[in-house]
Amino acid sequence: VVVCSTSLQSNLIMDFLNEFYAHPKLQNFYVVLLSPSELDQTLAMTLHVPLWAQRVIYIQGSALNNSDLNRAQVEYAEACFIMAARNYPDRQAADQHTILRSWAIKDYAPNCIQYVHLLKPENKMHVQHASKFLISK
Repeated sequence: VVVCSTSLQSNLIMDFLNEFYAHPKLQNFYVVLLSPSELDQTLAMTLHVPLWAQRVIYIQGSALNNSDLNRAQVEYAEACFIMAARNYPDRQAADQHTILRSWAIKDYAPNCIQYVHLLKPENKMHVQHASKFLISK
């Protein structure tokens, strides 16, 4: 699976990984983290722990760039999780970035199942193509 986010906050990523790998059927999946930002020190150290190092791959790049989507092998992914940054000051702008990434992935890999995290409920109409979406309050 591929996880796309503008910024990779260690608490957000670790919450995702712990919840994702809690399901027994997902133990053999690889998770590819695709983000234009660099890993923060905490997350970089965490991903070097053998438990995560064998399962999680970080790629610095953008979901808006086809060559980066190719490097992340989105077209072969079982699913793509597009996550909004939790602490973004402008929630509308954060959703706009998320929606653009979702559209870019839909254009590049139309058969890839998408799970989209939005911050404002009124924006869900823009990602009706997604399999599921989560709205944070």
